[in-house]
Parts: sequence; C-alpha cells; structure tokens
Amino acid sequence: MAIPFFSIDFTFVEWKAFLKSHWRPFNTSVYNGKELNKILKDRFPDKKITLFPSARMAFYFVLKNTFNTGDEVIFPAMGFPLYVKIALQLGLKPKFVDVEAEHYTIDHNRLKEIITHKTKGIVITHLFGHPCQMDEIMKLADENNLKVIEDAAQSFDSFYKERETGTFGYAGVFSCSLMKVPTTLGGGILLTDNLSLHEKIKVELTSLKYSKKVSDALSLYIKNTISILNSFPLIYTLFTHHVFGLIKNRNPDLLRKVLYSGMGLMSDKFDPWERPMLAKYQLHVGNSQFKRTREMTKKRIEYSAIFDNILSKSTAITILPCSDYCFWNRQYHVIKLETKEHMNFVFNDMFKKGFHLMKEDVWDCTAYEFSNGITSDCVVSKTHTPALIRIPNNSLLNRTTIELIAIELVKSSDKYFVNHND
Repeated sequence: MAIPFFSIDFTFVEWKAFLKSHWRPFNTSVYNGKELNKILKDRFPDKKITLFPSARMAFYFVLKNTFNTGDEVIFPAMGFPLYVKIALQLGLKPKFVDVEAEHYTIDHNRLKEIITHKTKGIVITHLFGHPCQMDEIMKLADENNLKVIEDAAQSFDSFYKERETGTFGYAGVFSCSLMKVPTTLGGGILLTDNLSLHEKIKVELTSLKYSKKVSDALSLYIKNTISILNSFPLIYTLFTHHVFGLIKNRNPDLLRKVLYSGMGLMSDKFDPWERPMLAKYQLHVGNSQFKRTREMTKKRIEYSAIFDNILSKSTAITILPCSDYCFWNRQYHVIKLETKEHMNFVFNDMFKKGFHLMKEDVWDCTAYEFSNGITSDCVVSKTHTPALIRIPNNSLLNRTTIELIAIELVKSSDKYFVNHND
C-alpha cells in the first residue's frame, strides 16, 4: 500500500462535524466561532485571540499594524518565504540571519551581531515544531526594544521550558491548514496580549469586504473534501499515487510545482483576504481537533522515537536531536541526508516503493528572486536546506507502517552510495 506524505487525522467525530454542516457549506458570513474561541481561551487565558481564514492573513495584519514603512525586521533564513514577501509588500526592510545547524531555528548568537539601531522587530520560526531558544531571544529583544513575532505555524503543542510557543512575543501566529495538527481545513490563529493591536486588527477585519462568491466557498469545500479523502492510504494507493507518478515521469519539476502551488509564491502580490472567512464546517472540525491535540502529539512523538531508533543505524542519515529545554510536538519528522543528490535519489527511490516524502528545498528564503539584495550570510541555510527531507508522521499511521518507512529509508540511503560507487 502506498503511503501519502500527510494524512489528515479524521476520526468519526471529525467526519460527523464535517458533514453536520454540509447543508450550509457555502456560508460566507464572518462566523465568530464562539466554541473554538472558548477552547482556545481556556488554553491561553492571558491572550487576545483572533481567528483568520489563513495564517498568512494573520501574519499580514500583524506586520501591517506593528511596524511602519521602512522599518528593518529580521527573519530567519529558513522559514516560510511568503512571510518575507509579505514584509516587502508592506514596505518593510527584511534582513536574514542564519539558523543553527541542529534544529534549523534562528541562531541567537548570530542574531545579536545583526541587530542595529534601525532594527524594529524579529520574526522567529519554530521550524518543524521545534521551539527556538526563547530566553536568549527575548533578552535580546528587551535590551534593544524590539518586537518579537512568533511564527508558530508548525508548533502548536510545543513548549519551551513549560511555556507554550506562540505566547512569548508581541504576537504569535498558528496555522490550522490541511497539513497542520490540529486543523480547521484552512485557517489561522493570532495570539497577543497587546490590547491595542488586537482592537486595531479587529476593526480592520470587520470593515473588509470579503469574498462572498459561492464559487470561492464551493472551491474551498471541494478542495478540502478531496484532500481529506486523498490523505487516506487506500485512496492514495488506488488513485493519487498513480497520478503523481504520471506527472513526475513526464516532468519531475512539475510535481514540485503542483505540491507547492498553494504557498502564494507564484503571484506578484499577496491578497490578505483572498479566501472566504472560516465556514461553519471548518470551525466544527476545529472544535473537535483542538480538544484532542495532546493525544495526536503523543502519537507523533512515539513514532518519532521509532524513526530515530531505526534511522540512526545509517551513518549517512542525520537525525534532529531533541533539546533538553523543550517539549517538541514533532509536527514534522525531518532528516538530513549527505547532499542534494543523495536527497533526490532517496526521494525518488522511496516514491517508487510507494512512500511519498516531502523535499525541503523551498525553505531557504534567501534563494527566492524577491530576496535578492536582502542582507544575508547564511551558510547553514544554503548548505543544509537542499539535503533535508520530511517523512510521513501522523497518528493515522500504525507502528508497523512507521517501522517499514524507516527500514526502507535506510535501504534507499545505502543504495545511493552503492550505486554512486559503482
């Protein structure tokens, strides 16, 4: 059986929630999501909470209402490139700082070197769910009167020294997209303890003219339905894997474009209200998902331990160690291979075996055309990114499948060197 890269953890409860509101899937009103807000408020009692149709929209409004045109803002070289693009669109001046070589989170030692009197803020990314070293970062920010924006898109249920990520800075942004845990099938969450920021954004959101086209809502509903179904191994085996295979055989680069087309990097301008607001079916799913995040995290951590145990037997595979200062949700299980060529070989060989991995060659923000001219000296990002790969790791899979993926990965990795030496 073929295994997709991601599987949406849908139980009977989520299916019931999804179908419960299917008679009104095209609801385009600004539904306030009272139940989800309450769930989040219980978890983050000291924070003001705003729901968005996407994390990128939340990030746009945070930057827009926090900084002024011409302000210098520091970004990690490895992160979500669209956020850099959004900053440029708002007239800000991004600067890149390199990441540390173990977990690919922002290097706080390099951070202190790049801060100037022009710097007004720092964007940090808890990449792959691993928390940044927040003590050092917040100390630097306080000493230099800088606002810290946490990109916590991948780190819901991760903790730095028993404090949850997304709660340290001036604002924290979570993603609830299809590939995140938990999910609202597309959505974002903004946390802040700054009442002024919260109120300004709230006023802006209520004054916007959102898309009320039935076609827009229908398109998202159909996309979500297809994505949920395709995330199940059986359907992926019978249909999707074959389609991806045909695309890949015809044009290897086309599959990458298809998979990353939703990143918003293809268009010239980011439209912050490009989607309808969260529909009821999305919020109903979220209500269920957010109640059982801990159980899903526990399963991912269990599977990661299995991965690390088996993959450590290969000298050509580098696993990311778990830091003693954090609780890592293992949102994604990431490994580093020797070179880009090694990574590509493993990706293709595993795909032939029916295992769909995810390349990480899009994460180096300095590589994009819109980053040209931005100050950067990011050796770790440029050398490590092409060799990173993500492995399926979700609670819908079972222990046997996880062991099989790991065993086949070791075989594919070793096979590369056999073929290379020949």
